[in-house]
Amino acid sequence: MECLPYFERTLIAFLLVIFLAHLIKVAESKKVLFLPASAASHLMQMDSLAVGLVARGYEVVTILNSRTKTAKGIVSSNVKVIEFDSGVEPTFQTRVYQEMTLAPELTDLGLLEKIKLMSKKSALSQSECRGAFLDRNLHRTLEREKFDFVVVDAIMRCYIIIPYKLGVPFGVFSSFLMPDIPHAALQSPFLVRGPLDDKVSYGDHPSLLIKLGKLFFITGFVKGNDVFGDICDIPINELLRQTKLWLYDVSTVLATPMPVSPNVINVGGLNVRRSKYLPEGELKQFVDGATDGFVLVSFGSIAKFLPDNIVSILLETFRDVPYKIVWKWDKNSLKTDQVLSSNVFAVNWIPQNDVLGHRNIKVFVTHCGNSGQHEALYNSVPMVGLPLFGDQMFNCKKIEGRFGRHIRAKDLSKDKLLHLIKQVISDRKYSDNIKKASAIFRDQPMEPRETAAYWIDHVIKYGADHLMSTTIEMSWIQILMWDVLFVVCVVISLLLLVVFLVCRCLFRRCCRSKIVIKEKAKLS
Repeated sequence: MECLPYFERTLIAFLLVIFLAHLIKVAESKKVLFLPASAASHLMQMDSLAVGLVARGYEVVTILNSRTKTAKGIVSSNVKVIEFDSGVEPTFQTRVYQEMTLAPELTDLGLLEKIKLMSKKSALSQSECRGAFLDRNLHRTLEREKFDFVVVDAIMRCYIIIPYKLGVPFGVFSSFLMPDIPHAALQSPFLVRGPLDDKVSYGDHPSLLIKLGKLFFITGFVKGNDVFGDICDIPINELLRQTKLWLYDVSTVLATPMPVSPNVINVGGLNVRRSKYLPEGELKQFVDGATDGFVLVSFGSIAKFLPDNIVSILLETFRDVPYKIVWKWDKNSLKTDQVLSSNVFAVNWIPQNDVLGHRNIKVFVTHCGNSGQHEALYNSVPMVGLPLFGDQMFNCKKIEGRFGRHIRAKDLSKDKLLHLIKQVISDRKYSDNIKKASAIFRDQPMEPRETAAYWIDHVIKYGADHLMSTTIEMSWIQILMWDVLFVVCVVISLLLLVVFLVCRCLFRRCCRSKIVIKEKAKLS
C-alpha cells in the first residue's frame, strides 16, 4: 500500500469502506418470507407488500409453484424467488376451479350443492399445500434462510403450517374479511361486527341460517382445513390464533368501519398508484379517439372462462352502448357466431390503472375484484358490478347506490346491463360520490405499502404482545360472554322464583284470612 500513489491508496480505502458497509448492512438486514396464492391478482398484492419492505432495507423471499403460469413478470426483480413443484396445477388457474366458483352465481344451487362445491374447491387448495409440505428440498432451503417473519396469503391459509414448522412468527394478508377470521383477530367485537357486516353482505335482514353459520365459525364448531394431522399436530384454525399481524387490503371508504384488535391493519389499495400516460399503440389511439367517452370492461385475471351465454349477452349489449368499449378479453376465444362490433377493442392484457386514469373514461364494468375497485376509487371512476365468485358479491354490495350499481350473473340480460351502464353514466350522483370518496382515500399519511411495511417492521422489532387482544386466550364461551349471561339469567330466575314464592305465600295467606272471616261470619 505504501508504494502506491496517494490517489490509488485513497481509492482502495474508499472501496474497502463501501465493501465493509455492505457486509454490515447484509448482516443486519432482516429477512421476510412471503407465501402467496397462485392467482395473479394476489401475487401482485403481495409483491406490493414486498416492495414496501425492500424500500426499508429488508431482504424479501417468496415461494412460487413452478407450475404457475401467471407469475412471470409479476414478482419484482429485487425479490428472491424460491420455486417448488406442488405436483398439481395451481388451484386458481384450473378451469375446474373457475367453473365451480361460477356455478353458485349462474344457478340457484341448494345448500347441499353449495357445501359440496366448497368441499371440492377446498380439496384443490389442500392438494397444492400438501405438495409444498412434502417438498423436502423446499423445507431445507427455507430452514437455511433463517427468516425473521413470514407473511401468509389468507386464501392459502394452510401455508401457515410452514412458519409454524420453521418456528418463525407470522402475519396473515387478506383482501377481505373472511368469516372465520374473527375467531382469531376480531374476537371481542364479533357481536358488534355481525350486524354491521351482515347488512352489507346479505341485505337488511340476514337469514337465521347465515347468523348461525357465522356463530359456528367463531365458536369453532366448524373447524375446516384440519386435514393435515399427519403433517402438523395443531389444527389450522388454532394456528390462526398465533397470528401476530393481520394485513387487510381493505379501505374504510369502501368497507364498513368496525372495531378490531390493534394488530389488524387496513392497507387498502396496495396496487394503486398515480396513473401514467398510456404507451403509443392501438389501445392509446382507441381511447384518445373516444372523445364522447369509453367504457372499460374487465373481469380480472382469474375469470378467463366465462360461459358462452354470458359472453353473448355482453356482445349484444356492447353493440347498443353509445360509447366505445375497451374489453379485457381474448378475442381468439370467441365462437364463430360471436362477433365483435366496431366500437369494441378487445385485448388480452391492459394496464388497468392507467386506463382507469384516462380522461375519457365514463364507467368501469367490473367483477368487483378488490384491486380493481380500489383502482377505480383512486381514479374516481363509477362502476357497474357483475360479481362472479368469492368476495366479489360482498364488494359489489359496497358500491351499490353509492359509487355505482350491480347485477347478479344469473339475472343478467342485455336490457338490464345496458340500463345500468346508461344510468351510472347519466346520474351525476355516482360520479360526485366517488370523487369525494377518492379525495378521502388519497388523503393518507402513508401509502398502503408503506403502512404495511411499517407495521411488519414494528412487529419484528418489538413483537406483538402489546397489539394482540387478550381474547386470544379465551374460550368462545367467554368471548361471547355466555358465562356472564348464564349468571345473569340464573340471578334473574332466582329473583323471579323468590317473587313468585312470596306472591304465592301472600296469596294463600290472604285466601286463608278470607276463609277464616267467612267462617266466623257464619258462626255469628
